[in-house]
Amino acid sequence: MAAPILPLSRSHRGQRMSISAAEHFPGMAQMGSLLCEGPDCALVVSSLFTSHCTFERGAALVVQTSCATEHIMGKPLYNHICYLDERGQRRLEWVRLVMRTMDGMVDDLAVVRRLLPVPSIPRCSLTWSGC
Repeated sequence: MAAPILPLSRSHRGQRMSISAAEHFPGMAQMGSLLCEGPDCALVVSSLFTSHCTFERGAALVVQTSCATEHIMGKPLYNHICYLDERGQRRLEWVRLVMRTMDGMVDDLAVVRRLLPVPSIPRCSLTWSGC
């Protein structure tokens, strides 16, 4: 019998800003048009979020904390996440921004930067191990 999936804890805290301010972050220049929101739309952004993490081959479900921030201990930290897209294809992406609310509506949303596969690098240790 599978263990029940418990609800995730959720923080409503974060930094308040407008979409126009968030568009100044690296790689976020077109965020407003992609979200179909104007530049004055209010956001609450956070540096962390938790999600249920599943694994291949039937391993137990775990809760994972992911980070997306420009400043943690003086350096940026953006985690990678792997998920299934709308077509069921596995995607590896880079979490760039975590939104807790958008225009007053509470809704967790992670903005990711899509990563594209590239050819392996010859003589790379990761290539040798099959990565």
